[in-house]
Amino acid sequence: LAALFDVPVAMVNLIAKDTQISKSCFGITSGLEIDRSTTFCGHTILSDEPLIINNALDDERFKDNPNVAGGLKIRAYAGVPLHAADGTRPGALCLIDTKPHIFTEEEISLLVDLSAWAEIELNSSQLREALDQSRQVKISLETQLAETKRLNELMVDRELKMIEMKRQIEALSK
Repeated sequence: LAALFDVPVAMVNLIAKDTQISKSCFGITSGLEIDRSTTFCGHTILSDEPLIINNALDDERFKDNPNVAGGLKIRAYAGVPLHAADGTRPGALCLIDTKPHIFTEEEISLLVDLSAWAEIELNSSQLREALDQSRQVKISLETQLAETKRLNELMVDRELKMIEMKRQIEALSK
């Protein structure tokens, strides 16, 4: 992905309440967890539209950001929010450049298309988790049903024995 766009960094990031977790990275350490307040992706997920910054030093929102002024030395950013099956935007697919970069309409369109693949992966993972949970619930319900049937059979058997004992008592009392 990074080579396709001629940038040094490409990432899929998930955004939590206070942190950003990098789940898939090229050009930077994967699994990074950083404060959300300093992230570009934290801004990206606030809208359904891509966030494109050709030069972060010229952008009032980011020029003083520690990842621009120091750290990663981010100069350009292109991010597309990822949509979960429930409609939320839990993260972003993004590109980072350490020099100003004018992202073309074609590049932005391609990044949007590629984000759809990332969404499929994200949602299939969520669907797998939901399927696993439903299987566990099914097993639990089947176990409860089997136990209920066993207890029902015991109660019916007990009731039949009580009826038989009542008949025997009635027969003896005649």
